[in-house]
Amino acid sequence: MVDKVLLEEKLKLLAEYVADLEEQKHVSPTDLKENKLLRRYLERTLHLAVEACLDIGSHIIADQKLREPEDYKDVMAVLCEAGYLPANKLDGFKKMAQFRNAGQKQTLCVPQPGLLLSL
Repeated sequence: MVDKVLLEEKLKLLAEYVADLEEQKHVSPTDLKENKLLRRYLERTLHLAVEACLDIGSHIIADQKLREPEDYKDVMAVLCEAGYLPANKLDGFKKMAQFRNAGQKQTLCVPQPGLLLSL
């Protein structure tokens, strides 16, 4: 059974992360390239938002006894298969999960501004 308190907390945090990213949608590619602190803030906030999405998705998968995902990208595929997410957006969801993986490996990950602003 899903821990509703934990899930509500994840949803609150996700809403906060999305609001923070929305406040920065005016940022240009040049701004991202030239302002290291802004870029790191946006990368980290996006990473936290993606992580929250994956955590929420994993809770739904476990609670609904859906098939076990093979990796983070597959979390999104499972949710699409079950009708929780629109299948026509699966490629974007997979890119989102890949961004999370890049952040976990602590590699230099400067996402395209379109990715930052479209998620």
